[in-house]
Amino acid sequence: MEKDSLFDLLSGKVTEMKPEMIYEEGIWSHYLPSIGYELPNYGFKIHISATLENVIDIAEIIFPILIDKNIKFKFIKSITHLGFLNMGNYGYSQMGKMCTIYPKDIKDLLSLLDICYKKTKKFASIAIPSDFPYMCSSVVYYRYGELKTEKDDNDIEFVDLRKKFIPDNIEIPIDDYYIPRLETVAKKYMPLKCLRVRGKSSVYLAIDIDKNSMCIIKRGNFLGEINLDGEDGLDKVYNEYVILKELKKLKLFPDLYDVFYKDKSLFIVEEFIEGEILTNIFLNKEIQNINKIILMDILKALKQVHLEGYLLNDLSPDNIMINQNRFARFIDGEYSVHEEKYTNVMNLVGTPGFSKSKYSLKDKDLYSFICICYFFFNRKHYSDLREETKEDFIKKVDENPRFLENVHVDLSSLLGMYEEEFFEKSYETKIEILEQIIMKC
Repeated sequence: MEKDSLFDLLSGKVTEMKPEMIYEEGIWSHYLPSIGYELPNYGFKIHISATLENVIDIAEIIFPILIDKNIKFKFIKSITHLGFLNMGNYGYSQMGKMCTIYPKDIKDLLSLLDICYKKTKKFASIAIPSDFPYMCSSVVYYRYGELKTEKDDNDIEFVDLRKKFIPDNIEIPIDDYYIPRLETVAKKYMPLKCLRVRGKSSVYLAIDIDKNSMCIIKRGNFLGEINLDGEDGLDKVYNEYVILKELKKLKLFPDLYDVFYKDKSLFIVEEFIEGEILTNIFLNKEIQNINKIILMDILKALKQVHLEGYLLNDLSPDNIMINQNRFARFIDGEYSVHEEKYTNVMNLVGTPGFSKSKYSLKDKDLYSFICICYFFFNRKHYSDLREETKEDFIKKVDENPRFLENVHVDLSSLLGMYEEEFFEKSYETKIEILEQIIMKC
């Protein structure tokens, strides 16, 4: 072992890494999992970049994840070698490559990219010249190249030059690869008005000069309002980009026009939907009669999303647009998710007055819809709720962290039964009850 061996420096910090699982080769230490697997001759690999200042911290985070998942990986043998590596002494293409990860398959590749990206956001490192950065990370990179030094007899003809290059005949499973990284925003977009600005993201009304039509531009900020899952504003806008693509056939969300990165932010350009946000309809005192068909259309749209296996996960009047034909469209997919990817942390997401942390998955959406029905018929109560300023909410949350869980109303009078009784029923029965409630009201 080197006197400044990375393995020795990690002893006691990464207790899962045993000496018998490590073998050294040149400037590298290799970790072989207890459950081995065969690698193809060529494929995608992940590289983790680190500096002398953060290598221990990054290794402490990443290595236990790889060990727990029985993933093969190699890492720089010593701190001295890392210094030489980052100075380019071992070749320009090797700069930054503190660790190389060899995923078992495509599913592992995508999962590990996402996990490593979210776990290392607080770190900055040097770029890896031969690799593609994953999203806006300066730590996590990927490349298609050689996985085994000894080739099979039926090896395809491909020479790995260790450059940022993927052969034309290789299917690239990483969606982020296809998103352009721009130096300047295309001149065809002319911003007209900022509709919303927060630490995590901003929304703008703009004109698409090429199409001579209005559009919506959303900007997600890297490191903006990171949550407990390690997701920031950029990730939320990226999530909406994915949702708009995957649920395009339903025609319930805005059409997606464009997507690009600029200055550590992700931008998506969406269809501008002519209509009125449901919130404005609730608050407009001049609108005395609101057709309950709107409620039925929202419920119908919600059922369609659920049928596809997705959840809106933040359903509120602010996120529903009633278009000129009085049909409902969902205009915010930042928190929407496929039910297979739902995590407990997502229970905490939601608009005050329309969410309870005790509900998850489809029940969470249904609770939000019931609250919309309640305020639909009790608009004065909704007006009172909206008068709570942001500062009031922050003060109350500071005084009582569970305050948001209690921002709700008694729904038993609307449901005709206790809330708990309603949510004990099957999904189909709950839908039937809600349809009956709408028709009777």
